[in-house]
Amino acid sequence: MTKNFSHKAINFVWISLLVAIVTFPRFNRQDLFIEQYTSGEIGGDQVHYYKLVEVFKEKKSLDQVKPPYNSRILPSLLASFLPFSPGISLNLINLLCLLVGFCFSYKTLIDLNLVNFNPILISAVHIVSFPVFYYGTIGFIDSILIAFYMVGIYFLINKKISSLAILIFFGVFVKETIFILVIVSVLYLFISEKSYKKILFIIASYLIGFVLLKIILFYNTKSSYLWLPSLEVLYQNIFRIRTYLTFLLSSIPIFILLFIAKKFIAQLKTSKLSNLDTNDKAIIFSMTAGIIISYSIFIYSLFSAYTDGRFIWLSYPFSTILMGLIANKLTLAKT
Repeated sequence: MTKNFSHKAINFVWISLLVAIVTFPRFNRQDLFIEQYTSGEIGGDQVHYYKLVEVFKEKKSLDQVKPPYNSRILPSLLASFLPFSPGISLNLINLLCLLVGFCFSYKTLIDLNLVNFNPILISAVHIVSFPVFYYGTIGFIDSILIAFYMVGIYFLINKKISSLAILIFFGVFVKETIFILVIVSVLYLFISEKSYKKILFIIASYLIGFVLLKIILFYNTKSSYLWLPSLEVLYQNIFRIRTYLTFLLSSIPIFILLFIAKKFIAQLKTSKLSNLDTNDKAIIFSMTAGIIISYSIFIYSLFSAYTDGRFIWLSYPFSTILMGLIANKLTLAKT
């Protein structure tokens, strides 16, 4: 027991060090060693999130920040309690959330009993990736959303439904794409248990958070925003090299997953993987759904937003668990 705990603690330390090493060069846009490839300037979404931190610190109206950024309340609210500049404060929250999220993701992999696969290697595919390096701690809030996904998946697979419901409730105040975790949770619970009570509980927690957020925005802001498709936005995205470059770099873990999945499907066809139980099937279908929805959002963003690798990053928490499961099943089939 003590030896096992010590081994896990050491791996948690290694994960934390790896996250720190990967994110440090770009922490708060310092862009160490890559200045010639980046502008080094604070712009785009970061400006709005930093402004939101100041709004909370100075107790001003949310209307000081334009939508949809003023609806993503929780990250900047947490950062406002730290005694640093908005940038450093928000990026410290980003870093802390990533550390926590990856530890929970690693623990999820352990709970899947990957007897022939080292969970830390699977975790490293996500940690040592383009999105974590490039977007992780530069003033965006996607790191916090990704952490919510990773913690949420742990709660889901370990049947901690009350904790998952609370997480989803607060996730509504992080970013609107928390809905992906809701869909994944509903699919998993339907396939694994067909527990409609738990499904309704998860949906209710999301809807309560959603309604509460809308009430807060109604009384504190004067305008709203919808991500509507536009041909002009599409033209801007398809003629921008970063659209393709960040897509390819961010999709590397998915390419690895597809390579493993191809072998996995081949084994299924030859009936060499008869040891799939209901929980395995629930994980496979729900995590696959999370990946597909994430890529669908990427496609929609081509018409409605500034498209980059952050949309692909949404799929990572789901692909990590799926990769671990099917890689382990393949090695078991060979023994």
